[in-house]
Amino acid sequence: FGKNTHKGVAIQLHNDPANPAASIGAVFDPLKFTFTDSWSGGFVARGSNRFGVHDGASAAGSRLFDFTAAGWVIPEGTAKKYIGFYRHGIDVIFTYKLGDATVYDRLWTLDGVLIRSLQIDGQLPPFAKLTLMKADARGEPITGSKFTHANFTSAAGPISIGIHHTTNTPVLRSKGGRVVLAFQKQSADDTVHIQFHNSDTKPLTALSDSDVKATHSPKALVQPAPGQWTCLLYTSPSPT
Repeated sequence: FGKNTHKGVAIQLHNDPANPAASIGAVFDPLKFTFTDSWSGGFVARGSNRFGVHDGASAAGSRLFDFTAAGWVIPEGTAKKYIGFYRHGIDVIFTYKLGDATVYDRLWTLDGVLIRSLQIDGQLPPFAKLTLMKADARGEPITGSKFTHANFTSAAGPISIGIHHTTNTPVLRSKGGRVVLAFQKQSADDTVHIQFHNSDTKPLTALSDSDVKATHSPKALVQPAPGQWTCLLYTSPSPT
């Protein structure tokens, strides 16, 4: 889409061989500690030179949400470290440290809605903020008992962003043409679920209680689990 993510890790969030157009991919930037793009219609494409190794990979499909402006805003001089990622079936959970806090970061889909789940173990640096994307607000956020959502206008069209309430729910703001989450004190037992939707015809709704239980939290998914490939392949020596 005209942007490069050096050292980016591409992940496939949803793969439907019967309907490739429904496949969803995303890329995480370990240098910026955030997801920087997402797309639908395929996974990745490679060039023809040297079996695609020379050219790197590019997104195969059309952009879903533009996260190129995303990134953490923390005090200058704060220690930062990318730890790596965990695999849990088809899920990928990225882990990194910001100051004294360890962040577990997961992007996934549910009923056609893209969800980013953040679980923070420890205290984030003071006044920490997470820029989600470039977009302008359309009206004030709507807050319910379990859910806050707001409508925005991005370069790609209208979008909705929602947050499921936790003990210390981050504040969703639009500032300078960017959507920002301002964090308060976080509990390690809380998971911040951020929903992204690009349709005005189907409004965002709060996640059900079963969808926000511990089994869907990023930290729970770093425990041992079955691999993505469940078929066993046996080999034997060729007859002589």
